[in-house]
Order: sequence, then structure tokens, then C-alpha cells
Amino acid sequence: MADDKRVRQVVERQTKITASLTELMISQLVALWGAFDAWYDEDLVRARAARSATIVEAGQRQMRLRQGAYLRFIFRQLQVPFPQVPAPVFPLYPRIGITPDDVWLRPAEQYRYHRSIGETADQALDAAVNRATVLADTEASLARRDESQKVFKASARVTGYRRIIHPELSKTGTCGLCVVAADRTYSIDELLPIHDFCNCGVLPVTEDSDPGLNLNQDDLEKLYAEAGGTGAGGLLNVRYVINDHGELGPVLTNAEHKFTDRAGRERDSTVRPRKKGGQRGVKSTAPNRDLIVAAIATYEDRIPRVRARIANGEDVGIPLEWELKRLAHFREQLRKLDAS
Repeated sequence: MADDKRVRQVVERQTKITASLTELMISQLVALWGAFDAWYDEDLVRARAARSATIVEAGQRQMRLRQGAYLRFIFRQLQVPFPQVPAPVFPLYPRIGITPDDVWLRPAEQYRYHRSIGETADQALDAAVNRATVLADTEASLARRDESQKVFKASARVTGYRRIIHPELSKTGTCGLCVVAADRTYSIDELLPIHDFCNCGVLPVTEDSDPGLNLNQDDLEKLYAEAGGTGAGGLLNVRYVINDHGELGPVLTNAEHKFTDRAGRERDSTVRPRKKGGQRGVKSTAPNRDLIVAAIATYEDRIPRVRARIANGEDVGIPLEWELKRLAHFREQLRKLDAS
């Protein structure tokens, strides 16, 4: 039987470390886009997105390694053998069907949109930086979630896992969605539903132990006591649904809110049925060859144009350097994929 006090200490320390790693990645990406001023120059936007992707890859690598070390310690506390998990082959990108280079075009898309509806340059810049902040936070959450599931699925002793709330990290109080979602366990085939700026962690469940149950119960009792009668009732009455986001996997959504995709189309707010064998639409994070080939073609098409701009006297040497690094990166990915 695990020592609840010791488990809580480990969970709290892990939470502080991952919060620090997340903040570092956010600060780097916000600084990168906050200083940008060539929003309509496609070559420079692509170069800035490529540089962002490099920061994300490094940040997600650290997040995965830290999550693996945390789970190894938790397994030790539960007296459960840590599974043989294949060493991660970086870069792994947990979004489905898209490359980080394309994801990180979105701050520029946000800027252009806000300018198109008549907002000032400063307002558009704020919107672009906010988009970069949300994207960066999600990148961190996805890496933690993906690494956790990989460990849980490799273990013969883990039967599921539980969402662990962290009210101490929420400036405006713990999200009601997380409060009600923390009252259930997930199968190892299910990806943890996330939402923007979700601070929840995870703990494994075995046949002999469910350490997250007591941790959550202690925090929930404090929350309800602090909220009082009507406040506690509000927390308890929150209803949520799990929507299948085509790129992020399962996400938590308030049942009273409409769920829309990136194009603004309303999506069906229902819990998706599990596939045969208990899997809820979990998709592979293995490199997609078609996406890699498309990325190579994009860089091979654009690099000569950037070189031509340098020949004409433009100071775009730094963007060209990033473009060349990304091209080499994707060519190496393709080589390894074809050799495997």
C-alpha cells in the first residue's frame, strides 16, 4: 500500500516542475512572436513558425523525460515494476495529422484576422501573442498526456488511471470541469481529456491501489468547504462532455457550451463511443510519411526564393538558416523512416 503523504509530496513536486517547464516554453514562444513585425511576409512567417517548432520539440522532449521519471518514482511507491518502455525517438509530435511547423503558423493567422476586422496593430499583436500562449500550454499538456499513456499501456499491473486536480495552481479556482471529471477513472486505452490551461496530473490505478482517490477527495472536500452551500452546489452541478477534437484527441467541454471546430462549425457535444477493445479513437503518434514529404517539398520550394531575396540585398539570412535546418531535419526524419 502506497504512503499517501509521500505520494502527495511527489505529485506536488512534479506539478511544480512541469509548471516551470511549461512557463519556460511559453515565455520563449511569446518572446519570439511578441517581437515579430513581418506578419504578411510568408517566408518570414514560415521561418518564425519553424523556429517555434524547434522550441516546442525541445520543450516536449523535456516534458516527456520528466513525466517518465515521475511515473517511475510513483511505480516504486506503489511497489509495482516499472514497465519496459521503448526509449522515445525524438521528435515525437502528439497532435494528430499535422506538423508543428503548420501549427505555429497560427499566431500569424490570428494577427491577420484581427487586422482584417478593423482592430489596431497592437490589438492584433495581443491576439497573436495570446494564441501563442494557448498553443504552447497545449503542447506541454499533450506531451505529458502522451508519455503517461505510453507508460500505463506498457504495464501489466496498471488497470487504469485517475485525473489529479491541483486547486493550488488555479488563480481563479479549480475548473468545474476538472472537479467533476476527477470523480472517475480512465482505462489505459483512453487519452486524458484536456482543456486550455488544464493543471491536472495523473496517477495510475492498480488492482491493489488507487492513490489518486484519496488525494482528490482531500482536495475536493476543501474546495466544497471553501465554496460554501451555493458555490459547492455549482461545482457539483457542472456537467461535461468529452468531444473528439480531430487534432488534440479528447477534450473536456462544458455540456452547456457549443463545441466548434477551427472553421467555426458546430460539433456534436457527445461522448464518443469507445472502439472495440475499449479504445476511444486513440491514434498513433508515429511520424507520418506524407506529412514529412510535404514539409520537405514546402522548404525546397521556398528556400530558393529566400536566397533570391538575399541576393537582392534583403536581410533575411537568419530566416534562411532556420529554413535550411528544418529541411535537413525533415530529410533526416524521412531517411530514418524509410530505413526502419
